[in-house]
Amino acid sequence: MYAAHERTPRPRAERTPVSSRREGSAAPAHPGRGPGAVLALQRTAGNRAVRQLLGTPGAVTVQRASLNIRPDGTISGVSQFPSRPPSNLSKQGQHLTAYVAFEDTILSNVRDRTPSAAAEQLIWVARQFQALPFMETVNQWNRHVHQSIEAIIATLRDALDRDPPDDKFLRSTVGRQIDELLRERNRVPHTAISESGTKGHGEAATAGGLEVMETAIRTRRAGAYGDDEATQAVTQMWQLLDYDPAEPSAASPELLLIQRRVLTHVRSMRLAYPQVFAWLTGLGAGYWLMPYLRAHQDKFSSLSRLSAPRLLDVETYVHANL
Repeated sequence: MYAAHERTPRPRAERTPVSSRREGSAAPAHPGRGPGAVLALQRTAGNRAVRQLLGTPGAVTVQRASLNIRPDGTISGVSQFPSRPPSNLSKQGQHLTAYVAFEDTILSNVRDRTPSAAAEQLIWVARQFQALPFMETVNQWNRHVHQSIEAIIATLRDALDRDPPDDKFLRSTVGRQIDELLRERNRVPHTAISESGTKGHGEAATAGGLEVMETAIRTRRAGAYGDDEATQAVTQMWQLLDYDPAEPSAASPELLLIQRRVLTHVRSMRLAYPQVFAWLTGLGAGYWLMPYLRAHQDKFSSLSRLSAPRLLDVETYVHANL
């Protein structure tokens, strides 16, 4: 079993080391259209901004994410994840669900698939992003994210529908749209918050092992997993939430806000670690996220200031809306 208090190193074939993920960061940021300017713009504003800068037909967009392909044509992992893009806030805020869970969402939904199957799955992931609690009703706060996600879906669909099929183009397109999906997921309203009275605790960076467990369960190599691994998994899913709001009154707007934020986190865990989530679900309510948190509230910093009745209100809402 992997220790719950430290992040487990990942195989190189599955994740590129941090130094490689920042490839090109030493290039000088020259004005104009030079390589330094293009890389700097891509890191801070994304691929669409690069396309606008280049502004020429057939110009090549800087691509950060790329697929690692096995000899049998299936995906073993993703290399060159982009640096964390800007969040939904214009200034620094408290990131609720750890950004690494968004990267793991990509890994869990492309690994062991062919590029075409991965493209189809990423379209499904994009639709799941659009159905998150703060996205399900289109409004002034999320309309721009919906529009960008629709563009991602259209790009993936166009690559899939090429006649004749172009596998090289499809791989490249999937890599570019991984960058875009990560960018848009990080811009979903309430991904980061900045408000008085809500504490962060910084545990999100210390959780680890979930993606390793996800791989083991998916590849049927988790035959010996039991209560210890289940405890580790549910604990780490809560460590990936950095959110400790003050106690709200019953049936208040503040309580509904907390409920929607926690629901977003639980859905994010199901997206990022679907095999682990399903395995925990099958073990019974004792290892479901909300009941486990209520039974062991003293073990966690997340939601630690909520009373037992309010935490039950949150659980009831989450279970009704999963």
